[in-house]
Amino acid sequence: MKRPAVKWFLPLLVIAAALAVVVVMMATREPPSRADAGETPARLVRTQAVERTAERIEVRATGTVMPARAVDLQPQVSGRVIAVHDDLQPGAVIPAGETLVTIEPTDFEAAVAEAEGQLARARADLALEKGRSEVAAAEFETYARELDVPVDESLARRRPQLESAEAAVRQAAARLRRARADLARTTIEAPFDVLIQSESVDVGAQVGPQTQLARLVAVDRYWVRATLPMGHLPFLAVPGYNAEKGSTAIVEQDTGSHSLRREGRVLRLYGGVTDQGRLAQVLVEVPDPTGRQGDSLPLLLGTFVDVRLRSPREREVIKLPRAYLHERDTVWVFADGRLDIREVEVVWRAPGHVLIDGGLAPGERVVTSPINHPVQGLRLKRADGDDA
Repeated sequence: MKRPAVKWFLPLLVIAAALAVVVVMMATREPPSRADAGETPARLVRTQAVERTAERIEVRATGTVMPARAVDLQPQVSGRVIAVHDDLQPGAVIPAGETLVTIEPTDFEAAVAEAEGQLARARADLALEKGRSEVAAAEFETYARELDVPVDESLARRRPQLESAEAAVRQAAARLRRARADLARTTIEAPFDVLIQSESVDVGAQVGPQTQLARLVAVDRYWVRATLPMGHLPFLAVPGYNAEKGSTAIVEQDTGSHSLRREGRVLRLYGGVTDQGRLAQVLVEVPDPTGRQGDSLPLLLGTFVDVRLRSPREREVIKLPRAYLHERDTVWVFADGRLDIREVEVVWRAPGHVLIDGGLAPGERVVTSPINHPVQGLRLKRADGDDA
C-alpha cells in the first residue's frame, strides 16, 4: 500500500521544487532597462559634417547654333561671269578680300573712258567760259557809267553761263565716279572671312542685281540661342538686363565619340520666349567657332548644343549631394544622438547636388545613410564616431 503513495508524492515534490526556483529567480533579477521596456534601439548611421563654401552657380541650358552674320552674295551690275574662285563651294572657308566672282568688265571700262572724256570737255568749256566772264566783267566796268538804261550786272558778267559750265563739270565728274564704281563692282570680293553655305554661279552665266550667287556666313563668331527657365535669369549677368558684361558660357556639342567644347559669353537677352514651354532665351556669342586657331573640329551651324552658364558672383552656401535632400526639402541631421528632420532653404538645384543657404549651420552633421521609416527624435548612433 505504501508504493502508490510514494509514486504520487515524488512528482508533486519535483513540481514544488521547480516553482521555488522560479520564485527565487524572479525575486533576484535586475529591473528591466529602458530598451527592454519598449524604447527603440539606436540606429547605426553614417554622417558628414557640413561647412559653408564659396560656390558659383552654373545654369544648364540648351541651344541652337546660328550665324552671327550672314549675307546673300548678289552682284550690283549685270554682265557675264568670266571667273569664279576655286574654293567657292559649300563648306569652304575663304579669307576676307579675296575675289569670289569676276564679271566681264569691257563695257564698264568703255563707260569709264567715255566719262573721262566728257569730264575733260566740261572742264575745257568751263575754262573758256571763265575767260569770257572775265572779258565781260572788264567791259561792264568800262562802259557801265555811259549806259543810260539799267543793266542786270549778273547777265553782263556772264554769271549764268559760268554757273552752267561749273554744273556741267560736276555732272561729268559724277558720271565718272559712277562709271568707276560700276567697273569696280565687276569684281566681287569676300567682305569678311566667310564660310560658303551654298553657291549657284559658274563661268559663263549671265547675272544681274537680282541673281543670288552664294550665301556667306562669317566665321569669326557664331551665336547660340540658349533656352532656360525664366527663374534662372536672376543668377546670370545679362548685358542690358542686369550687367554690363555677360556671364561666361561653355558650349558643348556632342559629336558621338567625344564632346566638342567652345567658350563664349552671354551677349544679350533674346526678345520673347519660346512657343513651347514659355522658356526665356539668351544669346551667347562664341568666338572662333570653326577652330581656325586650333586643330579641333568646327562648331556646326544648326546643331543642338548644351550650354553651361556661370553666375558672375560666388555665394557662401552649403553644398550637398542631391541624395541627402529628402521630400519637402528636408535634411536628416544628427543632433545629440537623435534624428532631426529639418527643413532647409534650397537656392539652387543641380543634377548632382543642391546649394543650401538656410536651415543648416556649419559643423552640423548630416545623416548620409538610408533610414527606414524616419521619425523626428529617432535614436541614432554614429558609425563613423569615436565610439563606433
